[in-house]
Amino acid sequence: MTRRQFMRKSLVTTAAGVATLRQGKVEASANSESSTKTLFEDIVVIPLPTDRTHRGMSGSIIELRDGSLLYATGNPRNEIQQSGVIGRMSRDGGRTWGDPFSMQRNFARLGTLQPSLLRLKDNRILFGYNTLNNYQGQDLRSFDAHFYVRYSGDEARTWSDPFCATLYPGFHTVNPDHLIQLPSGRIVVPSEWTHEMGGGEAGHAVCLCYYTDDGYTWIRSRNFVDTGKTTEEPSIVGLKDGRLLMVFRNRMGYVGRAYSPDQGESWTEPGFYELPSPLSPQSITRIPKTGDLLLLWLNNPLAVGFARGEKQTIVRIGEITRSLGQLRAPLSSAISRDEGQTWENIRNITTDPQGDYGYQGVTFVGDVALVNYHALDGIHVTRIGVDWFYGK
Repeated sequence: MTRRQFMRKSLVTTAAGVATLRQGKVEASANSESSTKTLFEDIVVIPLPTDRTHRGMSGSIIELRDGSLLYATGNPRNEIQQSGVIGRMSRDGGRTWGDPFSMQRNFARLGTLQPSLLRLKDNRILFGYNTLNNYQGQDLRSFDAHFYVRYSGDEARTWSDPFCATLYPGFHTVNPDHLIQLPSGRIVVPSEWTHEMGGGEAGHAVCLCYYTDDGYTWIRSRNFVDTGKTTEEPSIVGLKDGRLLMVFRNRMGYVGRAYSPDQGESWTEPGFYELPSPLSPQSITRIPKTGDLLLLWLNNPLAVGFARGEKQTIVRIGEITRSLGQLRAPLSSAISRDEGQTWENIRNITTDPQGDYGYQGVTFVGDVALVNYHALDGIHVTRIGVDWFYGK
């Protein structure tokens, strides 16, 4: 079976549900958020200058036992300290957010950011974050970054000492809000890893995961997910048959995917959904209310042409100059009712072609999805009724 045949077999989409991006203009589909009365409220939690980019400064939201929400983000404005992780509280379901406070000081050479929060089965909260020590120079083998975890048994008032989950040398990136715990209790951390891979290609990025069954002893996957080019920023979800499904960023112009048959210990060869995507991160999770899978990704249809070498108009977005096929817009959602085999109900959460969206995460509170992401004007939280993802 050819790659094209594989992707056609793997995807069913509704043509009316796909947005098109032409010469910098997004034409929203007819089933955009304006056509439904289902809850859809977008809040700019951290306003930021629009002449810059703010990638990686979004974060993770968790509901505490008293019903309040804790939102951990990177610190793009140095509000508390240089870099580090800051928190904000909401007591009205995410409509408004309180003043920032420090959750984790920066102890790395370059920065501490991209936090994740996860409620564990024993009711503790896991708090994880990336530390960047070296991300510069020509020798990518000297790049250095790691992911640390801490635990709280008192609803985020105090935290344990940090444990390094990525114990191998090299540069690790774990996107915010991407940790999961399996029914077995295993905690799985999806990570990209940049290290000397041989063949003279220092710095080649691959995807894998680290996992733990006791919360303290971390083990790395036996093999990598590797497209042969950039393979980065994985997100994973547990399937009903016990496998794990990984989606990941890559240079092929489509959303990448792979599977683990053994709870993250090993991974299959990569494949692709026929969902267009620039070199940008995806997020996959399960909707508690319906049991269906939800994919959030940057749905740029011109990404396929760019990946094939097509000549495209160059535009400037914030401080970055890019071809149209590289733009991170629109931010879209899709539903899978068959465990990731096919995708439907494609909808646009955003439609501005110059938004530079991404590093999205989602937390479900009852029938409401809290989608957090970065944009040119700052860090957003969008409150979306679950029915909205189905076009209701």
